[in-house]
Amino acid sequence: MKLEVSQVDEELLSVPASWPKAEAMFRAQIVAPLVDPLSTPEEKRQWRRFVTSREHTLPNGQVRRIAERTLRRWVAEYRQAGWRALERRPRPDKGACRKLTPEIVERAKQLKQEEPRRSVPHILSMIETERGEALDITPGALWRHLAKAGMGGRDAAPPAGLHRWEAKAPNQLWQSDVKHGPYLPDPLRPEKMRKTYLIAFLDDYSRCIMHAEWFWAEDVYSLEITFQKALLRKGKPSRVYVDRGLIYQSHVFRSACIELGVRHVSAQAYRPMGKGKIERFWLDVDREFLLELEHSPVDTLAEMNRRLWAWLEEVYHQRVHSETGQTPIARFASGHPEPLPHPERLAELFLWRTKRTVDKTGCVRFEGNIYQLEPGLERRKVELRYHPLHLERLQVWTGDRRWADAVPLDLHSPHVQAVDPRHLLPGEKPPSLYLEALVRRHEAHKRQIVSPLQFADSEAGGDEHV
Repeated sequence: MKLEVSQVDEELLSVPASWPKAEAMFRAQIVAPLVDPLSTPEEKRQWRRFVTSREHTLPNGQVRRIAERTLRRWVAEYRQAGWRALERRPRPDKGACRKLTPEIVERAKQLKQEEPRRSVPHILSMIETERGEALDITPGALWRHLAKAGMGGRDAAPPAGLHRWEAKAPNQLWQSDVKHGPYLPDPLRPEKMRKTYLIAFLDDYSRCIMHAEWFWAEDVYSLEITFQKALLRKGKPSRVYVDRGLIYQSHVFRSACIELGVRHVSAQAYRPMGKGKIERFWLDVDREFLLELEHSPVDTLAEMNRRLWAWLEEVYHQRVHSETGQTPIARFASGHPEPLPHPERLAELFLWRTKRTVDKTGCVRFEGNIYQLEPGLERRKVELRYHPLHLERLQVWTGDRRWADAVPLDLHSPHVQAVDPRHLLPGEKPPSLYLEALVRRHEAHKRQIVSPLQFADSEAGGDEHV
């Protein structure tokens, strides 16, 4: 199934001002389609029209338009020094008198109303002639004021319809989604049943599953684990196409994509057609894996994951896809995808981040814990980077400088309270493969049928793919 929504017709996502480097993240998603090597010239033209034709809400709450000149400058800065170059810098003329006075703006509106076909540079030239002096005003500055009054806007790009689309090579585009699964006994309260969640990343070109795993919670940490394993196993994608769920719009996931150079593309709200390929995969999960699981139930999440990985490797990846005419694993390998260039950086990229102000004694409080920081940081605002399950170690940053790690003085909570406690449970030891083989042989003799799920399970050998 290749029905896709246009990758150009997307909306800008909000970036909370409380996020670290919020301004740079906002500008990065503005320029992402223009520096994306997979974007076509037509997609770039439509995106430029989309950005410059309307008002945008900045992280600080201001509403403003982005001029073509500003957009070109941001693109040039990104190509020269990466997304960190997009951080806001103070104006060199801060505090100086601005040249664009209310009288000039009002006269420009009058001239535009008299003749709408007048261009902004022509209006600026007319005002200079009337005043008898040259004005140190750029056409873009005047255009922004006219646009606010509805006199300088351009028509937005026409909405794109649906069409059949797929990536042209492996790792050009990954789709990801979350599926609600069956209930299993809660490991913390065995008398209760708890819902499970399946998170998967699918390669658009090959339909190969980069990684999929069942979790007890649909949270950011579960997505982080799945994405890291997919990156380590299959390399880095150029784009990820996700919905507007909270975990996919989190600071952790979006900042990791920016650091990796992966373009984060969000589907339009209430338009699931763009994720047709992964929705088709969910149908296979329902019709095959979960159906067989009803006849061969499990009691633990570890066992369900072991059977899922066996089914993926032995059944789903080995079956010829009706659209591509190849097996997913063979089509993915045919494109010679490149491995992740720096896998050792993953742990650093996926650290969670928050801002705190150091008190006069050089300490900060975080998650009920007290930490001592390096001398010289008193009363300064710092960025803390941490693993959500290991709060005994906090990295301390100011801008691009890393200071000595914070030393815990009073560690009440070793992990973030918002993280589901089931993530802290140790991995369960798989049952005896010998006894499993005997059970399967006995069932085969009784029914003379071996289900695909059971057969795949026998071949997997309990190997957990990472």
